[in-house]
Amino acid sequence: MSKQIKDEWSGPRKFYEKVRLMRNAQKIYFQTRTTAALEQAKVWENEVDRIIEATERNKTERREPKLKFE
Repeated sequence: MSKQIKDEWSGPRKFYEKVRLMRNAQKIYFQTRTTAALEQAKVWENEVDRIIEATERNKTERREPKLKFE
């Protein structure tokens, strides 16, 4: 996991908060169908996706460490 993501959103409670904000933005979009609401929902969704991808990458690197041959 990158240092920026780890520092900013480490821990399950903080991740939960990001997901909660994303879901709230999605609900607002589906209620209003405005472009601004859609853009905000996409911003939160991208943030959550970024954290998930970084976490998955970190898990894979721990399971399958890269061997360095020089």
